[in-house]
Amino acid sequence: MIGERTLGLRSKRVTFFTTHDVDRPGLVCRPEDEGRCADAVWRHLLEKEGADAIELMAQDENSPLLPRDRLLPGWRVRTFDSIPNSTIVLGQTPLADWFGSLQKKYRLRVGRQARRLFTAGRVELLTARHPDALGPFLELYLDLERRSWKSGAGAGIGRHPKRVALFRTQCLPGRAAAPVIHLLTLDDLPVAGMFGVDFAGGFYGREIAFDEDCASMAPGNLLMLLAIGEAIGRGGAFVNLLGFFGYYKSRWGATATATRGVQLLRRWSAPWALALVQAALRRLRPAGAVVEAGAFNPARREAIGDGPPEGAPDAPPPDRRVERALLRDTLARLAPDLVGRLGGAALDAALPFPTVEEPVVAPASPRRGRAAPGPEVR
Repeated sequence: MIGERTLGLRSKRVTFFTTHDVDRPGLVCRPEDEGRCADAVWRHLLEKEGADAIELMAQDENSPLLPRDRLLPGWRVRTFDSIPNSTIVLGQTPLADWFGSLQKKYRLRVGRQARRLFTAGRVELLTARHPDALGPFLELYLDLERRSWKSGAGAGIGRHPKRVALFRTQCLPGRAAAPVIHLLTLDDLPVAGMFGVDFAGGFYGREIAFDEDCASMAPGNLLMLLAIGEAIGRGGAFVNLLGFFGYYKSRWGATATATRGVQLLRRWSAPWALALVQAALRRLRPAGAVVEAGAFNPARREAIGDGPPEGAPDAPPPDRRVERALLRDTLARLAPDLVGRLGGAALDAALPFPTVEEPVVAPASPRRGRAAPGPEVR
């Protein structure tokens, strides 16, 4: 419970003691005890805490915490759409078969952009799971995040010192949810990174970032594919991508689970009066323009704009010697067995598409005396 001032009056609000990037927070109990535990929670919140407002976030339709037909005299109950969850169900299929289940147009796009990245230099996937490697890898991830669109948008891990401290503590030993940090490198330069956790038989992708200067090669897409492949290789049953940016996650075969937010306001309290005022203002305010869902990432566009105008010359790539040296120094300080490395022929074999352009030889012309056209390149 937190104390706050609403309309100049003191009030108390009960809300989740969690960060925003969690998956459908609910009761921690045995399934057969959910009903009794939910009743106990509601009795505690309504009768003992004396709160003026109670908020529950991201509850799916199976949540026992939804009010449904509970009798709540003296309270105004509001429900609203909350953050949908996106989860990829893996099953026991190999990566190539799973990748083949995605839309063909998107598969071709991922393969084409990945080949562009492989043409640019030496690509390698680095993975840290050991606590001695997680801390240094988190610093490398934060350095990469500063080169991503998230830095300009105030998003990501580095947006606040308290959030950085939270992730640093999660890299310490003895965590029930085992942290995993993947870094995709191009000639020893981290160009995409992911912070996730292995938990309950699956992988939870919590944060992902990529170097904005490499956006045309989509290193984040290749990293996402490799992270899914590693989860499959470890026998994971799912990859949970949490909320936000569902348009992108659906392209990876993620199933969206709708959630609801719940707000209880004690009648005649300051939060109840404020909600009435806000509702009246919304009715008076003209409706804003509706953005087509799934077309783009609005947060990234707001941070970096629409990019250079069409026909503008490509900017020279920035000098990244400092960042490359940072990675090399980090790897030199860590024992080799603390970092997983996937590169070269092993990386090529792990992918469900070729990493180089394959020439296609046109068939000989049926007309005698006419030379067949030369080889084409896909």
